Amino acid sequence: MYRTLGKAIGVVLVGLVAALAPAASSWASEAPGTEAPCKKRGPKFYYLEAIDACMKYDVSAFAYGGMDFAQNDIEMQGDRIFLPLVGTQLPLLSYSKKDVSEDTDYPKLGGGITTDVTVVRDTKGGPLVGFFSAGLYSDGDISGPEDVFDSVNVYSEGAINFYPGTIQQAWMRYQGVQVGVQQSNFDFISAGYNGFPGYSSRARTLAVNATKNFGNASLSLSFEDSSIRNLDDGVIATYDEEFMLDPVLQFRGRHKNALYHASAALHRITFDGEDFRMDNQDSWGAPGSLAPCSSSAPRATRR
Repeated sequence: MYRTLGKAIGVVLVGLVAALAPAASSWASEAPGTEAPCKKRGPKFYYLEAIDACMKYDVSAFAYGGMDFAQNDIEMQGDRIFLPLVGTQLPLLSYSKKDVSEDTDYPKLGGGITTDVTVVRDTKGGPLVGFFSAGLYSDGDISGPEDVFDSVNVYSEGAINFYPGTIQQAWMRYQGVQVGVQQSNFDFISAGYNGFPGYSSRARTLAVNATKNFGNASLSLSFEDSSIRNLDDGVIATYDEEFMLDPVLQFRGRHKNALYHASAALHRITFDGEDFRMDNQDSWGAPGSLAPCSSSAPRATRR
């Protein structure tokens, strides 16, 4: 049900973007001088008189190429062996050498296109902000015409997938509360064109997030879709429940040119032991992250 709701929201949002984005400039041109209410939002915002709101949309595209020279890799296989005398299962993890030369004979190609739409409406309690970002990405090689688009984010198991998939973000924010598909509170800030963010993660999840600012610091609490942290393996875990929420706490503070980030999450694992002649069990995991970031940007000098 959770996935179905996410896909339904995605269909509605995609339709809204398709209708609003091409018409934004025409709506603005039909009402000369009405851009003034949106100047404080930025130079790219248009005024939508019909809903008394400001709107901005951007389109970006990227492409990349590369070559992998690996000839062999390690393939791991998980299994369980039933011990009749003990009445339990023995986890077994084996590995072997695998020839991957067929997958690395040709250069890799990839790319994508992303559309971002921001809508801001002023209210008595503060601005109501809506943000939607959708992207189409592909990855493959030049071994054949059908292999150029070997992996695309729009499909998952043969069906069109909106979340996770084409929807990068889709949320609404009002008075410090943000609801929808958004960046996980556990993750650190990722800026620039970082293809590989080191040990940090950049997960997008359906969540409810509340943030309180204290000057140069902020404290956030969110409840996120637990499935983004599920690591299913026949030996390690087989999740018994699909719908679960992870509470995530985040702290961020700024001092001079340094930004400090700390976050922690709780993740529940439910083990479906019936398939292995074992009792059902559950456990909790608690990951954490700490990341300082400094900037060496020069300060302005007064003359």
